[in-house]
Amino acid sequence: MIILKPSWPRIAELWFDEPLPPKGVDVAILRQFSRQVPNAVTTPFHSLEIDLLLPESDLLKAMDADTRYEIRRAESKDQLDVEVLQQPSAAHRDEFMRFYEVFAAEKKLKAVTPALLNPLAAAGMLSLTRVQSAGETLVWHSYVIAQGRARLLHSASLFRGGDNAMRNLVGRANRLLHCPPRQ
Repeated sequence: MIILKPSWPRIAELWFDEPLPPKGVDVAILRQFSRQVPNAVTTPFHSLEIDLLLPESDLLKAMDADTRYEIRRAESKDQLDVEVLQQPSAAHRDEFMRFYEVFAAEKKLKAVTPALLNPLAAAGMLSLTRVQSAGETLVWHSYVIAQGRARLLHSASLFRGGDNAMRNLVGRANRLLHCPPRQ
């Protein structure tokens, strides 16, 4: 549970069937609950659920052939560095937000704000991943993690310039973040 606003009205955000808040919360925002909550205003959502505890071979088998090819190529030929930040520092969050801001401006999307990321980080519910090539960041992803589940919140890619080789590299880097890291 994340307390978004500790003063009146006290607002809490809960993810993935977290226990409902105790008394003292005026508004509870329930994100991606699989069950109906009495007296709640709901909006249906559709999501794929993938068990990341399955063997890697099973996860890859479930992907289409093009995705498997792109992931293998990214791993074997592109010399990409994948970084998983399970408890991202304030500096990493700031770096992610600056990168996303450039991406969002290109795509006419809203920027990511500290008001969104910092409460998730404080609750231990934020994870960031990125892929770099020769020290340059190509892709960032942000995730909310709770109740044994993870959900992609943001995906930002670097597409500066119109070079097709770079665009293809960035595409493979993005796909690589959708595959669990190999040990």
